[in-house]
Parts: sequence; C-alpha cells; structure tokens
Amino acid sequence: MVAMAMLAPTGEGADLQKRAINKIRAVQDHHTEKAEGYFRFLDEESLGFIDGLRPYVQYVRKTYDRAATVNAYFFAAKSRVKMLLPFLPVEVRVQLKELLSEIKGDTTEKAVDPEELPSAEDIGRLLAELRDKRPLPGAETIALMVETLAQTGIRISELLAIKPKDLKENGAVRLLIHGKGRKERSVYLEPELLEKIRAHFRGKVYLIEHGATDEKGKPIRAPYTRQYATQAIRLAGKLILGRSDLHAHTLRHFYATQALANGVSLPDLSRYLGHSSVAVTGDIYAHGKMSEEQARQVWESWKPKKRS
Repeated sequence: MVAMAMLAPTGEGADLQKRAINKIRAVQDHHTEKAEGYFRFLDEESLGFIDGLRPYVQYVRKTYDRAATVNAYFFAAKSRVKMLLPFLPVEVRVQLKELLSEIKGDTTEKAVDPEELPSAEDIGRLLAELRDKRPLPGAETIALMVETLAQTGIRISELLAIKPKDLKENGAVRLLIHGKGRKERSVYLEPELLEKIRAHFRGKVYLIEHGATDEKGKPIRAPYTRQYATQAIRLAGKLILGRSDLHAHTLRHFYATQALANGVSLPDLSRYLGHSSVAVTGDIYAHGKMSEEQARQVWESWKPKKRS
C-alpha cells in the first residue's frame, strides 16, 4: 500500500503542483460532471488532491449501489489524478501509479446490509431533532427532504426535479417521477407531508424550490441543487446521529429494506424504485439468510405425514 505522506510535495514543487491542480480542475471533457464530485468531496473533507483519493473511493462505494455508477465516479477521479503525473518527481510518480493501480472498478452490484442502515427510530430521531432543536440553518428544509426521500425511496435528483404538474391528488397523492433513461413511474406520498412541503417551500415551478432573489429582488424559481441537498443531509446525519455514512441515497436503501420487510415483492419494488431490471434490485437487496425456524417451516409444509 502506498504511504500517502510520501506524496506530499514541499517548496517550489508544491507551488508547481498547486498551479497544475488548478488547471486540472478546470478541464472540460466527458468526465467533468463526475469529476466535480471528487473535487466537492476534497473541499468538504479538507483533503489534498492525492491523499483524498482513497477516502473518496470508500465514500463512493458507500453512497452508490450500481457498479456502473461507482465505476463512473472512480474513473473520473482517476483521470484527474493521472493528469498530475507529469508534474511529479519520478519516485513519487511511481508511487502514485501504484496507488492508482490499487483502485479497481466494481464488477457486480453492491449488496446493502440492512444492519448498516439507519433504523426507523434513527430516522424518527433525526426528523424530531431537526424540527424541535433546529441545530442547522434550513433545518425544516432538510427535514422535509429527509422525510420525503424516506417515504418514497426516490433518488435525490428525482426529488429536486418534481414539478407541481407531476402531482395527482385523489385521496392519496401520486407523484409522477421522471427517472433515469427518461423512464416514468409513479410513487405515493402522504397528503399530510405534501401539505407541509407546500406550506414551507411555496413552490411555483418546482415542488421544492428555494426563495432566492436576483439582483433586482425578483424571486428566482429554481430547485435546490443536488450538492446542497447531499451536503445538508450528510451534515445532519453527522451532527444528530453521529453517522458519517448517512447520504440521500441511504434513505432510498432504507425505504427499500422497509418495503421488503413489509411484504412487498421484489418485482413490485424494482418497478417502484425505477431499476432497470429485477436482477439489479435482487443483487442489491435480496441477500437475507433463512433462519433455522424459517427452514423448519418450509420443511414442515411439505414433509409426508407419519403413518398411524
């Protein structure tokens, strides 16, 4: 394993690398969108361009479940770090290449362990403290985002893209979700939660939009950014629950495991989450082990009766 401290430059070399890094961060190519995720992570965690790579790999694996998504973020980060190679001393260049070779792409979907997810009590505590103690700026905004994600299982990008016209109210509230690959599906929301969202955000163009204004004081009807929502939820998880692994996507996993525990079938859950196939859903969530009692029940259901 590469000793990261050996990769830290000093003096004139540090200045040269800093200038190179600034240029690398400005590069525009097919990796740009995903590479921005790496740069945001470094800024949030106050990590260096190189020593932040391994922690970022761990963060991505915890945040995303699909192998293709994980790999896209890996390759984007590696592409940017590789650009720094020409600006490094030969001996450091060798060490960095070794580090890059250690980071392999995922080949299968990552299974979610329910025991590592927040419990229903954790989510309840998070919402209660956000609303009662308001420990963070925008606490009610964060609480409504958390509650909606946990109640619907939708992706954070899908939540922020909902418009009032996507709502269908007939007793229950049905949300039309525009998911990946332009696929549409419906999810359901409690009417009481919808009323809280409307009262708080007063959205006109988007269901959840901020109250920013332009230089003339005119309201700007725009959704919250994915970056803000992700950072806010993560910070709330750290501050209230003491968890550094609570992300917007964690709430999607929480919903899915709760649904399966309550008897929702894998095919139905797959369609509800907007997965490309039932196989993807199964790889991520269907990994429980049968207990001895469950095995006994199956056996008892078919074994031949003893003759009297």
